Amino acid sequence: MENTGGEKSVCRKSFTFKGENNFEIQNSRVQGGEQSSGTYKHIESNDYEFDYGGGSDNFTIIVEKSTMKFHSSGKDTI
Repeated sequence: MENTGGEKSVCRKSFTFKGENNFEIQNSRVQGGEQSSGTYKHIESNDYEFDYGGGSDNFTIIVEKSTMKFHSSGKDTI
């Protein structure tokens, strides 16, 4: 999944889903450009928790046909 724009200072450049409940993140250059990984779990409805080991974020993921919308829970930036 690639970043489609928005607030570049808070957006990840990409998420890569790897196997069962694992992921990798490539942070944007604004965020330092580092890569990290972790696990995710389904909370309810379209909400998921992504655990980086040192912290976690909640995201809402909506899949419509061949498009995936992915944003921080409670925020409008996609």
